[in-house]
Amino acid sequence: MSKISPKNKRPRRQQASRKTGNDSLVKVKGLRKYFPVHTERLFGRTTRYLKAVDGVTFELDRARTLGLVGESGSGKTTIGRTLLRLEEPTGGSFIFNGDSVFDLKKEELRRRRRSMQIIFQDPYSSLNPRQAVGSIISEAMRIHGIGSRGERRDRTEWILNKVGLLPTDVNRYPHEFSGGGKQRIAIARAVILRPDFIVCDEPVSALDVSIQAQIINLLEELQEEFQLSYLFISHDLHVVRHISDEVAVMYLGKIVERAGTAELFKSPLHPYTRSLLAAVPKTRPGGKKKRAVLGGDVPSPLNPPRGCAFHTRCPDKIRDCTARPPRLREVSEGHWVSCIRV
Repeated sequence: MSKISPKNKRPRRQQASRKTGNDSLVKVKGLRKYFPVHTERLFGRTTRYLKAVDGVTFELDRARTLGLVGESGSGKTTIGRTLLRLEEPTGGSFIFNGDSVFDLKKEELRRRRRSMQIIFQDPYSSLNPRQAVGSIISEAMRIHGIGSRGERRDRTEWILNKVGLLPTDVNRYPHEFSGGGKQRIAIARAVILRPDFIVCDEPVSALDVSIQAQIINLLEELQEEFQLSYLFISHDLHVVRHISDEVAVMYLGKIVERAGTAELFKSPLHPYTRSLLAAVPKTRPGGKKKRAVLGGDVPSPLNPPRGCAFHTRCPDKIRDCTARPPRLREVSEGHWVSCIRV
C-alpha cells in the first residue's frame, strides 16, 4: 500500500478549522498534572514537582480529530491518560458531553468510561496473552452488563469483521497475529462499546509504514461510521497531517501553538513549530530544504526556565522572553500561539 500522503486526505481535512461551539463534546480547561519528586537530604526530605502538564486548554467537537504533537517528554501521553483518569489530575477541568469527568465518583466514572476509550502505543503489552481474542474484545461488554453471552459473541464477530479480521479469529490468541493484527484487535476492543471519544496514544508508531497507512485508513473509516472524536497523540507529523482536523503543538507541558491542520503546516508561527516542521524528512527528491536546527537541550520540567520555556533554545528570542511567560492567544481565526513576538 502506498504511504500516507496529504494528497489522499478527505476533503474535510483540507478545510480551515472552525471554532468550536458551546456544544463541543470535549472541553478541557487549565489541565494540570504534577508528579511529586522526593529528594532525601541530610536534614530531611524535600518535595519538588515535575510539571508534566501545566495549564492545557482545548475543545474538540464530535467526529473531529485533534492531533497532539511535540518532542518526547512534552506531556502528550500524560494528557490522554489524565483525561481518562488513568492518572488523577492535579487541577483544571474536563467537561465531556456535559459531565465534569474529574468530579465523577467511582461508579459514575465506570459508567462514563463506556463513552471514553484508549488505544495504546504497544498493542502486544496491552493485550492479555492468556486470553483469546474473543474474550479480550467482549470483556468490556461483560463488565458493563451488555447483552447475553451469545449476543456478546455475535457482536464481537461483527466488530472483528469491521476492523478487517475474520469472525473465526475469536478463538485465536494475540501471539498468533502480526503487529498490525494486534493493533486491529486493540481498536476493536476500543470501539466495541460504541464510544464517543477515543484517545489514540501513538497507535501506529510501532508499525511498518505500509501497515501504518492501513491502520490510519481504518481509524478514519470507523470515525465516519460511528462519529468518533479522536485525540490523536503522535510524533509523526506526516501521520498527524493526514488524519487531523486541528493540530496542537506541545512544549514542556504547555500548548505553544494550535490551528487547523492546513493552516498550521502552511503558516507556522511559533519558532518551535517551525523547527519541528523543518525537521520532517522530504518525501520528494530534488530541491533544498531550509533547516531550523535547535541548539541546547530540552529543559527539565522539574526546573523550567523563567519566562517563555522555549527561550533557552529559541533562535528569535529577545530580552522580554525571559521576563514573563507568554499566554496562548488567538492571533487569527482559529490560530492560537504562545509567543510575545507574534
